[in-house]
Amino acid sequence: MKKNLKEFISYFNKGNFFEAHEVLEDLWRKTLGTDKDALQGLIQLAVACHHAKHKNEKGAFYEYSLARKKLTQHPPITLEINLKKLLSDAEIFFSHYKLHSDSSLFKIQTVK
Repeated sequence: MKKNLKEFISYFNKGNFFEAHEVLEDLWRKTLGTDKDALQGLIQLAVACHHAKHKNEKGAFYEYSLARKKLTQHPPITLEINLKKLLSDAEIFFSHYKLHSDSSLFKIQTVK
């Protein structure tokens, strides 16, 4: 799982959101338990950012709402990712989306 997460974070932080989502898709399908929901939330966040990057406002907000709903159910540090910071940064981005629509404004930070 760590290899896939590292790849996901690398793609996400470079603004390659479609690729980020693809990296986690197979892992998500094979995962059980609470990690499955966390992975799905991360995938949805990447898809939201992909839509934002391509100016699909409706898709961006829809996927972001799904991601936020999933990810807020997890502890602040999940899968070695600082979800608290990620969600805070995503909230700021999406609340100002129409002003800047540059989805590279926030990055995933890991905690070890």
